[in-house]
Amino acid sequence: MIYVRCHSLDPCFNLALEEYLLSLETDEEIFCLWRNGPAVVSGRFQNIFAETDVPSAEDRGVAVIRRITGGGTVYHDGGNLNYTVIRNKDGNGLDYPAFIAPVAVALRELGAPAEISGSCITVNGKKISGSAQTAVGNRVLHHGTLLYSVDLDDLRRFAAPPSACFSSRAITSNPAPVGNLIESLGVGADPEKFADEVGNIVSGGQSPQSPDSFDGEAIERLAGKYASWEWNVGFSPKFMFRGEKKTAKGTVRLSYTSAHGVIDGAEWTGPYEKEMKHILTGARLDGKSIRDAIFSETDDRSFADAAARFILSGK
Repeated sequence: MIYVRCHSLDPCFNLALEEYLLSLETDEEIFCLWRNGPAVVSGRFQNIFAETDVPSAEDRGVAVIRRITGGGTVYHDGGNLNYTVIRNKDGNGLDYPAFIAPVAVALRELGAPAEISGSCITVNGKKISGSAQTAVGNRVLHHGTLLYSVDLDDLRRFAAPPSACFSSRAITSNPAPVGNLIESLGVGADPEKFADEVGNIVSGGQSPQSPDSFDGEAIERLAGKYASWEWNVGFSPKFMFRGEKKTAKGTVRLSYTSAHGVIDGAEWTGPYEKEMKHILTGARLDGKSIRDAIFSETDDRSFADAAARFILSGK
């Protein structure tokens, strides 16, 4: 086993590290532990705008990022430990319990009554871990969360659909009652020590390698992808938005369709109707770009801020 411990809290770097490790030409199993700063991480095939309130996340400095695996949206902060397992395919295909089992065993050794339920781990009836997978060639990447001391209020705030304005065939998330492992383990609040304990058990006592052991330039190139609008928004599936909002200037009614993160058709009724119809069609779904375009046409900063937030979140 190749055991890797990453101490970076940069979600772009950490997701890039995973993808890099998946590309290594080796038959060895790889086990990696990492944590992110505050971030909303959506599945590869999801519409991020239907999964989280993007403007509110940006206001709070919470990154909104798309990963390479499928599944639903999750919230990360420093109290969440993420694990990655990469190994060769076997005859059982994408066998979630087989990948999860070593982590569940480690949690039991540490005192948490962990149970595997499909692609999740539960403790005392609450979900403390969800996971997702992807396969490239003969290699499978499985990664999962371990809620240790996550801010559950932020988790519920940011990993929840912002409104019912969005519709598409995109994969949607399935929220479940969640809890933190620290409640069951009754140990200190330091998630780094928790990571050390999990890693020591799963790796059989190996000393971990750091990301510095690998090709840093290749990882940084991949990190650029995870920081890009083209990946996080431009990869979004086609979707439709339909909503209504009261503003200081009057009631706004909006419907639009978007493909690849660009509005390709829109109907706007309400204040600044002529200007908004000109702005919306062909606009990229990017908060700053939309706000600047509305302000340049209306010279109304307050309206530009409210309208951009409505377009991106339905609020």
